[in-house]
Amino acid sequence: MSKEKKEISPNLMLIILIGIVSFFADMTYESARSIIPQYFTYILGGSVFALGIVIGLGDFLGYSFRSVSGKISDRTRNYWGMMFLGYTINLFAVPLLALANNYIVASILIIMERMGRATRIPPRDYVISTVASENKIGYSFALQNLLDQAGAVIGPLIISMMLFYKYGYRDAFLFLGIPAILSILFLYISYKYSKKGINFESRKKIEKGIKKRHLMYYFFGIGLSAAGIFSISFILVLAQGFLEQYEVTLIFTLAMVGEGIFGFIFGIAYDKIGKEIIIIGPILAILIISMVNFHNILIYMFLGLLFGAFTGINDTVTRSVVASYIEETHRGSVFGTLNTSYGYGLLVSSIFIGYFFNQISIIIIYIIILQISSIIVLLKFFKKVNFEK
Repeated sequence: MSKEKKEISPNLMLIILIGIVSFFADMTYESARSIIPQYFTYILGGSVFALGIVIGLGDFLGYSFRSVSGKISDRTRNYWGMMFLGYTINLFAVPLLALANNYIVASILIIMERMGRATRIPPRDYVISTVASENKIGYSFALQNLLDQAGAVIGPLIISMMLFYKYGYRDAFLFLGIPAILSILFLYISYKYSKKGINFESRKKIEKGIKKRHLMYYFFGIGLSAAGIFSISFILVLAQGFLEQYEVTLIFTLAMVGEGIFGFIFGIAYDKIGKEIIIIGPILAILIISMVNFHNILIYMFLGLLFGAFTGINDTVTRSVVASYIEETHRGSVFGTLNTSYGYGLLVSSIFIGYFFNQISIIIIYIIILQISSIIVLLKFFKKVNFEK
């Protein structure tokens, strides 16, 4: 008996194409993130506190502006136009870092890159959420995130090899112009394919949606967790004190491996278990801060994986909850608000940890308090939603 070949559905193919766009985009800006802390502090002469402010402000604007981008996308319905604008700003700020001659110029470009990312993420998430099969929302986000993180792994590995063979940071930033161009090219291919091969499935009305007043618990819980994370940038600065440059970049690479693998696992688990799996995020954040004092290469490689798992759960499960419980017409705005709360948290985290960088005991107490608070608020959210059902 001949086995019939299963063809990839047009909807799944579009998700894969968007994943390829993300592959080259992450190869560009995640590679940059793997060397920006070292470049900013050791080459351009910026302080760790200044780095914390810039990273925090960039992340804050990069997340909070998503609420604006989401609202514009919902009102204009021009999701692809917003994606093209965002990807262009996001990606081409990276190779321009090679031309920065001081940390002020680099700061502007870092913030530009974050703003570009903020512009294109809500419309991209909207497209994925409307193309995904209703019983495979977590899978669809996980698949896109897996391709996304593949680029985030390969890119920093290439940068690590460049540093190993004594190429400079500026050479690395210039090289990243290549995947930036490829990402824009595949975005154009995705846009053309969406016009020809996609039959968007009609969505059933979401009968068990989340009430707006209960969403505030969700936003606040996610924001608290973000405010209590010892970010990869600070991990890399600590590692720079006792490891070689290429080894530091490998830590970031493992963070991207962890984000891809665990993000995919958490996305699949969401479809099976549900929203409660998000509680793992705060637990991971507490594990990370409990291990930063062990200045050992293997410990720091493991820290990279743990941080990747933390961001992986936030990249897949948090978005899947919105896609499952929020009607299409409001989804872009809610994605934006969710990211704004996350951005506020990252801003607070970066400034606080940057200021107290040399007083690790204060940071440990601060992170444990915030992550426990996050768990309490999220449990309150789960209780409210489950009660509605």
